[in-house]
Amino acid sequence: GVAGIHFDYIRFPGTAYKHSNGVDAVTYFTKTACEALHKQNPSLIVSAAFMPEPGALKSYYGQDVAEMSKYLDMVVPMVYKGNYNQNAKWIQSVTEYFVKNSKGAVVLTGLQGYSSDSNVKKISASELRNDAKYSLSGGANGVIVFRYTLFEAINFYNL
Repeated sequence: GVAGIHFDYIRFPGTAYKHSNGVDAVTYFTKTACEALHKQNPSLIVSAAFMPEPGALKSYYGQDVAEMSKYLDMVVPMVYKGNYNQNAKWIQSVTEYFVKNSKGAVVLTGLQGYSSDSNVKKISASELRNDAKYSLSGGANGVIVFRYTLFEAINFYNL
């Protein structure tokens, strides 16, 4: 009855550069876990969360999008603009990076449904809709919203 498995924290906590094989270790775990899961159930959807920092993915987090996406069904960059003091254009830019570097995995942009980790007030439906539009403009196959309670106010099929 399980449709999928999501790896939410498949990375180093900003310390991959301290390990000579940090990128290889994260990629190896991704490969072996995905292969084992797909062996058990070939139709199981396996996804993973990625940090939204293209220039730091390998050195800080050990995440190699091109390599990891060969084994994953879905790549989910956590493009939480409020935590990075960014705007919707940044969402599009980061999404474009993941789309360009994914080697077969579907890209679903992870959007933040609240202002930031220091201000957990939910954002408006219109702001979330706008963020989703920028994700799609960046080439995402869709979006995933983290911590949002106004789903009934947004028809994501009709952006």
